[in-house]
Amino acid sequence: PYAAVWFLFTFIRSLADETTWARRVNTVAADIERWIFNGELPTIRLQAELYDPFDLKWWDYYLTFVHWSYFLIPHGVAAFLWWKYPARFLQFLRTMTLTLVLGLVLYFALPSNPPWMAPDSINSPIAPPALRIMEPIAVAIGGGLYQASYKIVGESNPIAAMPSIHMAITFILVPVSYWYGRVWRILAWLYALSMGFALVYLGEHYVIDVVIGSLIALYSWFAARTWMTGVFPAIWRMFQGRLWWRTRPSSQQPADTGA
Repeated sequence: PYAAVWFLFTFIRSLADETTWARRVNTVAADIERWIFNGELPTIRLQAELYDPFDLKWWDYYLTFVHWSYFLIPHGVAAFLWWKYPARFLQFLRTMTLTLVLGLVLYFALPSNPPWMAPDSINSPIAPPALRIMEPIAVAIGGGLYQASYKIVGESNPIAAMPSIHMAITFILVPVSYWYGRVWRILAWLYALSMGFALVYLGEHYVIDVVIGSLIALYSWFAARTWMTGVFPAIWRMFQGRLWWRTRPSSQQPADTGA
């Protein structure tokens, strides 16, 4: 089930940029971000302050590896829960599934270019663009390995910035950590905050993508239990009632009063 959920999510997500609607609204998120931050993308401001393409710093590598860890750490946590705590794994799986479903709804409602694909704020050749920093980092540490890995786990649809599923799935680990000790809670929060900063700084997501992704994950964590223990059983009982009516023995069918 875990693998099936991810397979379906990736497949359906790849279709979100194929509509006419996607070509009409794919820069709306960038416009909202600029409106919130007084005409400027936070990604461009952070890169102007912290990034030098000719002198890569330790935080460039750290934040890039945080971004890439999304393809390993959440799945590792899921495997651990499945192996050691099946009931907790079901809560994780339900939360993740609801998070991905809500993410798909927003992908089709507001398909958005990420910052590295955002148009310049003004029509000028000197307007600073938002860069995709993880690409020069990948070249610096071994471009061939990066390209090979990206073909396997890479972007199925670049016009899918809103919301940030990277952030949403990472943020699920925060409530998971409250099942364990204080150290795990601190690590989970540090990881989530690092991921949020990395996504904006590296040019992968807007601030609003990160915030909405976190809110979706938090909602899904609490809603998954309610839906699975209240809503779905009620729907199933109703379905069973209708099914029983259709399949009960003929001796219980109403008598034929026709001529």
